[in-house]
Amino acid sequence: MKNVSDLRRAGRVWIALILTLLIAMIVVVLVAAQRDREMSSGAAASTSQQFSQTAPGTKTKVVVQVEKATGSATFSARLLEKQSERVYLRTSTPLTIRSDTSTKFVMGQPSDLRPTAVVHVTGTVGADRQLNAEQIAILTGYVEVR
Repeated sequence: MKNVSDLRRAGRVWIALILTLLIAMIVVVLVAAQRDREMSSGAAASTSQQFSQTAPGTKTKVVVQVEKATGSATFSARLLEKQSERVYLRTSTPLTIRSDTSTKFVMGQPSDLRPTAVVHVTGTVGADRQLNAEQIAILTGYVEVR
């Protein structure tokens, strides 16, 4: 009788272990899917026309080349149009980008914002058409501007 009781207990332990692993796998998949949605949220405005049609309050992503950086939280830039993963074309569209202490910098730091620097900006379009940066990724040296 003792062997049957031990087998049932071992069976319950295995079932509990399998259920725990299954739940953990489901949680990992859901968290990964949520992060993917967060990373891809916001429209990418890669052309002048797309940016001009972006409504104030909309989160967007742009790649720009810095024209004037004064060391303050605001810098002037020119919108770049994506040709491929590594090649961007200059446009005639000027942008003003605002950052603050909550702006996250990826692959660089605020001191990298100098004239001719290429940056990927994720932010919200303001009523004044300035882009309020939430994240700035420094792409200088990784992409070519033509």
